Amino acid sequence: MRFTDISSNGFSSSTTTNDDKNITSAFGEGAFSNILEGIKASNQSRSGQLSSQEKVFVIDADQTVQIFVNQTISL
Repeated sequence: MRFTDISSNGFSSSTTTNDDKNITSAFGEGAFSNILEGIKASNQSRSGQLSSQEKVFVIDADQTVQIFVNQTISL
């Protein structure tokens, strides 16, 4: 294991290097990172689609309902 510390003009950088490679862990981390980014992008896209959709409510026949309106609507 190697450590490197670099300081210049008030900024500091630190690097740690490990010569014991775990290829399985590296592959898993890279693969899951890509999958996670894909899921995040998909969720953002779906969230945008859902928020832009018109809201529709279905009420079964013969049900009593009360409607409260807190803004002007046109029928």
